Amino acid sequence: MRLAQDHKYQMLLRLAQCLHQTGQEWPVGESLPARLVWGAHTLTDRTTVLNDVAQGYEANVFFLKIAVRML
Repeated sequence: MRLAQDHKYQMLLRLAQCLHQTGQEWPVGESLPARLVWGAHTLTDRTTVLNDVAQGYEANVFFLKIAVRML
């Protein structure tokens, strides 16, 4: 599904560049080529997930209920 929409994402990124150029936030000129690269939907390394959840909960980034769902 992502491959079928790859062209749309490239157009979206080009539109964002053009909007920044018209708002004079970005130097005017030719748009740079850009594309999205997708990663995995879920983490497969259990120790990484456990560490991320523990650090996030200790830093009050999310509640206990969300931490339990992530595990």
